Amino acid sequence: MKKRILLMIPTPPPYMGPSVATLVILNSNLKENFHLILLDTADRRSLKTLGKFDFFNIFHFFKQFFLLLHKNLFFKIDLNYLLLTQTKIGILRDFIFFLLIKILHKKVIFHFRGSGIFDLYERSGKIIKFFIKKIFLSSDGIILLCKRLKDIAEEKFPEGKYFVLFNGMEIPQIKREDKKLKNILFLSNLKEEKGFYDVIKIIPDILREYRDVKFIFGGGKLFDEEKIRGILKKYEKNIEIHISPKGKEKENLFKRSQLFLLPSYNEGMPWAIIEALGYSLPVISTDVGCIPEMVLDSENGFLIKPGDKDGLKERILKFLRGDVNFRECGKISREIYEKKFNERVFIDGLKKIFEEVLNENTSFKL
Repeated sequence: MKKRILLMIPTPPPYMGPSVATLVILNSNLKENFHLILLDTADRRSLKTLGKFDFFNIFHFFKQFFLLLHKNLFFKIDLNYLLLTQTKIGILRDFIFFLLIKILHKKVIFHFRGSGIFDLYERSGKIIKFFIKKIFLSSDGIILLCKRLKDIAEEKFPEGKYFVLFNGMEIPQIKREDKKLKNILFLSNLKEEKGFYDVIKIIPDILREYRDVKFIFGGGKLFDEEKIRGILKKYEKNIEIHISPKGKEKENLFKRSQLFLLPSYNEGMPWAIIEALGYSLPVISTDVGCIPEMVLDSENGFLIKPGDKDGLKERILKFLRGDVNFRECGKISREIYEKKFNERVFIDGLKKIFEEVLNENTSFKL
């Protein structure tokens, strides 16, 4: 008889890392091995409402709490799979869910899809620190995005049980015949924390030397238009902005481009970089979160420090001048994708984690 796994995760929209992962999981062959039961946690409102303390989110919490209780009591759940957030309100909510599951003597693993939980722990008071520590030490497993984060977890909470699981998705290989680098793609939410303004600010310097280059932006519109109105107007022939592209539209942005940028200030393991690797693009990004395990500096792209606009500009110019072969870097990106970040690797890894936790005899820990 198949083991029952409750997936307490969001489906899209909005299209963010966790909801994209949900689609990969639900459409995979995991259902051949386990009976998957979905408890959808998605907030269908705009991205700006996520994590806010308002009436809707309070109602949403109580609804999820009672659904979690009901499904564990009446659906004979063998394992609960939840996402771990990195805000104080989110941790409070996650701890209450964790406490409920433990009181019911059920197994629970948390999948942490960011990189800021350890910074939150250091910044927080005794109560939030207690909640985080309990979750890490008393869960049946914590899934982290990369070895870098696992090393930190083992140092801070050495008695916990940790797994490393790279994100992964299916991206067909395309044949690239680009002879010249003309299109540079930035695809993420269009906001300051993702480095959007940093890219905008260096456009005049790049176009001063290479007038035929086009900067293509795709993502949720979370920027202040007044801040960039002058640059957009002056260089309108060299800038494209696509608001929240999906499906074929987003796929075509990757296919039309020869270089990918994501100079983000804070990341876990960005799906956009996984897509860039899958589409054989060299990547310029920052050395935050798990990105150094995705972008190998001077091999399939470059890593810079967050906010280093001069460094970003110089790395772009290396590709445009031909100092670095963008086609060869793109081939290495695809090799890295095949080895680490395709859907098969992700699903096989998740299956092994589920099996290990389900087959382990664990005592009640709280």
